[in-house]
Amino acid sequence: MTPNCRWNTPAKDGILDKLETYSGQLFHNEVLGLPFDSGAFIISESEIYSWCTKENFLDPNNLPNGLKGTIQIMGVDWAWSNPGGKHAHTLITIATKTQDKIKIIFAKRFDGPRYNDPETVLAEIAKLSQSFAVKIIATDYEIGHKENYRLKKMVNSKVVEIMYTSSTKPFKWDPECGYYKLGRTPSMSNTFELIRSGKFEFPNIQTLKPFASDILNIFSEMDSVSRIRIYDHIGPDDFFHTLNYIVQVYKKLPSYISYEI
Repeated sequence: MTPNCRWNTPAKDGILDKLETYSGQLFHNEVLGLPFDSGAFIISESEIYSWCTKENFLDPNNLPNGLKGTIQIMGVDWAWSNPGGKHAHTLITIATKTQDKIKIIFAKRFDGPRYNDPETVLAEIAKLSQSFAVKIIATDYEIGHKENYRLKKMVNSKVVEIMYTSSTKPFKWDPECGYYKLGRTPSMSNTFELIRSGKFEFPNIQTLKPFASDILNIFSEMDSVSRIRIYDHIGPDDFFHTLNYIVQVYKKLPSYISYEI
């Protein structure tokens, strides 16, 4: 439309020059004259729900006899309780392996005034771990470190703490700090791809719906400084992170898990 536009100039004011210095939004708006959506959502409802079964979550008080013959992993995403408020949002997910899929058999968001007391949350997580014969609990290190320390004394499960980093390196044990380091962006990208490709088996849509929103709340955008794609969220994303922790355990702890996805 404008044939006299120049791509590069000595004054660094050409189109490609501005591409190097403008943010994505500014480049679209000011240079190309196009609207710009600052973030792109990663996955759709239909993609998630296409992997739902007709089953409900398992009932902790009425579990099938064969469950103890399989390996269950629990993912925990801790959250601060609000002593004067109404909500606490620590969330757990329990998964097992069926052939080449990770089957989500239980999840709970510890929501409401009753769970403002950390002791109540810890006691219930420990009880669920025992009921489901959980082998490994994969949990976030930062907010949950003190809770993890106490949880280790309450369960027979191995508690694996995970620390998100900006690294592109895979799940790696840090012997000095005593936790696993996990590159946030590459691991999240991998888990999204596993969901899309049907490597997760979810319960029925109605059961999953309150948790699926945590996946749908996540979007990605390009960091204007580092030029690296990053993930952010517009609401709770705790359920997704428990899935991400569970994936790492199934893939990277062969001494406890004899198969990988």
